[in-house]
Amino acid sequence: MTDLLLISIITLLLGSFIGFLCGIFGIGGGTIAVPAFLLLFTYFENSIKIPQSVLMLEVLATTLCLILFTAFISIKQHKKYGNFRADIASALKYGFFAGGFIGSFIAKSLSNDILILLVVLLLYVNSAKLLFQKNNKNNKNNKNNKNNKNNKNNKNNEIVQKNPDERLFSKNILLVFGFIAGIFSAIVGVGGAIFTIPFLLHCKVHIRQIIATSSSVIFYLSMGATLGYFLISLSLPNEIKIPYSFGLIYLPALFGSLIGSLIFSKIGVKVAQKINENILTKMLGILFLFLGTFMISKTNFF
Repeated sequence: MTDLLLISIITLLLGSFIGFLCGIFGIGGGTIAVPAFLLLFTYFENSIKIPQSVLMLEVLATTLCLILFTAFISIKQHKKYGNFRADIASALKYGFFAGGFIGSFIAKSLSNDILILLVVLLLYVNSAKLLFQKNNKNNKNNKNNKNNKNNKNNKNNEIVQKNPDERLFSKNILLVFGFIAGIFSAIVGVGGAIFTIPFLLHCKVHIRQIIATSSSVIFYLSMGATLGYFLISLSLPNEIKIPYSFGLIYLPALFGSLIGSLIFSKIGVKVAQKINENILTKMLGILFLFLGTFMISKTNFF
């Protein structure tokens, strides 16, 4: 029982950190929660009693269920600042939902080390893209935003104007992209932002609009993936019984991290509005690099 309480306290602190970063970067938190839950479940393996055969599935299912809630809160917060792009979200969300559902079943057939390696490769590739991304020359909007702050009655004074150089693909292409990205996201237990952020940056969408819109995409992805992992849990052998779990979701870790996330995601969203766009991009790249290095050390490849 002592270990259970300790797990809840650790995940509460973890959730606070995840929620804060979700608010700042518009990520679902899976890139942080997956390695953190993996380390936590491994360290307390004698208390939690998760069979090795489903350890990574338990990590992924718990993470994606957490993302479902954190993304919902982030959507509400980001919409207050007026940077949410409904045109982009509507084209991506259904593809991510379907991809997330199918990806969860594909993950079942992969080994723990392969799943971890896929996450690491994804983190490194996107870290490189973000760190070497050319500075956004359209930061003039930030100056305009500061001038708009003089109007105290304008609740949307943080709105970033649409980039005139923006080059979005057609809705059908965005739908296919969302489907493919959703499959890989569910396999590695991330919310999908590590796909959508570099992709939409390539389309020259403003980083603040990308972050605000990613929350909606992440919500639908995690909804589909959580449903898939729940159905998978119904097909597991009867001898696989994990205490305090609902399906493949470890409830003490979920509730602890969820409480912390709900509190600090609101703070993160407010902080994100005050950080320069180019600095925001580089910070996200460094975060991905750090997490990839941490995760690769937890495999049997080295």
